[in-house]
Amino acid sequence: MIVRPPLLALLLGSIVTLLSSCSGRFQEVPLSPPGVRSAEFATLMTQVAQAPWVDRNHVTTLENGNGYFPPMLEAIARAKKTITFETFVYKQGRVGREFSVAFAQAARRGVKVHVILDANGSRWVDKNDIAMMEAEGVEFFLFRSFNPLKLGRYNNRTHRKTMVVDGTLAYTGGAGYTDLWIGDAQNQYQWRDTQYEIRGPVVRQFQEGFLENWKEVSGKTLHGPDYFPPLPAVGRMISHFSLGAPEDRGDTLGSSFLLAINAAQQSILIEHAYFIPHRDLVDALLRARQRGVHVEIIVCGEHTDFEICRIAQRPSLLQLHRAGCQIWEYSPTMMHGKLLVVDDYFSAVGSANFDDRSFFINDEANLHVLDAPFAREQREMFERDRKCCKLLTSKDLRFRLHQLPVQLGAQTIKGQL
Repeated sequence: MIVRPPLLALLLGSIVTLLSSCSGRFQEVPLSPPGVRSAEFATLMTQVAQAPWVDRNHVTTLENGNGYFPPMLEAIARAKKTITFETFVYKQGRVGREFSVAFAQAARRGVKVHVILDANGSRWVDKNDIAMMEAEGVEFFLFRSFNPLKLGRYNNRTHRKTMVVDGTLAYTGGAGYTDLWIGDAQNQYQWRDTQYEIRGPVVRQFQEGFLENWKEVSGKTLHGPDYFPPLPAVGRMISHFSLGAPEDRGDTLGSSFLLAINAAQQSILIEHAYFIPHRDLVDALLRARQRGVHVEIIVCGEHTDFEICRIAQRPSLLQLHRAGCQIWEYSPTMMHGKLLVVDDYFSAVGSANFDDRSFFINDEANLHVLDAPFAREQREMFERDRKCCKLLTSKDLRFRLHQLPVQLGAQTIKGQL
């Protein structure tokens, strides 16, 4: 049975989030580390991200729902042994039904299917979809259902977005499983987002990451060749999968951002839907500008599910703008991206937003890639999105009281996806 928390509880949880998100601390990282192409940087990032680099992988960029839902559903249909799936948003509708049917059909033909949905982000999941999956043998769990006696624990969500098929093929990115992600970002009802398809030895790290929360929700471990088969080399990309697990590891993802920005020597590209940077990250970006690093940032425009973010980010954006950063506002629809590219070589993609909640509260997961062609592909995607943006001025970024949204409380509750 799904317990949907009352409106008041969600409001209290949102207030707790806003207050508690200011209390985290990053790891200590060098102010002037070696550049991102150096072996020394790779060693430092291994320590900060708490994940070893793995060579010989291939990562494919999939843009918008038309680009990633079909191959993901096809991968489920081809699965022979196992599927592990974890996400934050999974709601009633066409997308939720298609994935639920695909999981149920896989389980019916003997595939071991394991699903974790966040109890808050997926509170509007279709009960009939759950019943259908469980009837076919899908192992299904909600992550941290609402308990009024454990509000603090309820505040920690799993915001990870991963799927692993047969232990050989992984997906991650920003997409949720609702109808807002359908299409090709052609209007305000089709969100702009990106997923990534991963093959190669690094897929093992994805599977190991899933097991952490699977053990919490089920009390079980998953092991053996069905989940961890031999993984041959399939490409030339060096990558690792860094888990954000603040309760167990402290901060890994925000500190990774900080290290990469400190190492920047030429350029920094940031495209993030919820850009409310920690003070240390603002300072790092300001230092980068002082070194002559070119900095561009794309944020959401008027189409956003979290209006309070646009207000909260303005002081930082104005300061960065005055330092010479180019600030762009995406116009056509909600931009839900989560992308950082440094010096056209280091890329960070995945589920984590550019805010303290992702660094110090939620369970998150990011893929880091050291590869010039992959980074160039991300830059080209960034530049395509930039064509749909407005370059903001100081006037645009100044805060005015009349711009406070009438339904500020409702927007806070709707919260980050």
